[in-house]
Amino acid sequence: MRSSCVAKRYHACALRVPADTEILWDAISYHPGSRALTWEPTCPVSGHVNLCWRPGPGAHCLKLEHSGRPAHGRVRYPLVDPQPQLCLKFSTSLGFRVRCPFEKLLFPAWKMTTQPAPSPGHLRIAFFSPSPARFQVCLCHQGKTWPPACHRVLRAMPLPPASVSQGDPTEDPTVAFVDIPRDDACAPSTCIQGWRTDVHFSAPQQLCNLQCGAAAPS
Repeated sequence: MRSSCVAKRYHACALRVPADTEILWDAISYHPGSRALTWEPTCPVSGHVNLCWRPGPGAHCLKLEHSGRPAHGRVRYPLVDPQPQLCLKFSTSLGFRVRCPFEKLLFPAWKMTTQPAPSPGHLRIAFFSPSPARFQVCLCHQGKTWPPACHRVLRAMPLPPASVSQGDPTEDPTVAFVDIPRDDACAPSTCIQGWRTDVHFSAPQQLCNLQCGAAAPS
């Protein structure tokens, strides 16, 4: 009975593909409880899938490390950080596609900004999140090649719940920070890149070409 059902499914797919391929790329679901991102195409597809992220609108989608999966059926990514710039890139026998399931989110799951640091000569990178989270940052230099070369990974210091800032109740609290020397953070063609470390897959955010002599961006 099962082989008969599978045969019927393959026959139905043969009639629909490639005429109706868009339905394959849109078969993406996200479960907020388990934070799992799943792609389960209705028809068999051969190729590869990986997660990628876009540094800006229309930018090339950069592959996330360790996210490559064979596209032979259901593909599941556990513990995914839902960010607007996070996408899935499909390279299959039916073509190349990129889908960004969270791009319509009005606000990112967390945000990164700059603040004055208490230590002279330093700039504070603060992370805001509605729930506890852990972060790292690195310094990236924008050269002639893309993506920028990144180095010097720094761990953001998490704030215990008792010391989390209680400012505007409509704003997410500060959950972590890291202080970086201004000479490094404010150097020309430099980006500060931050991402979550308490999930398996996190699309970075970037702060680039900081004008440290002016007001800090919010």
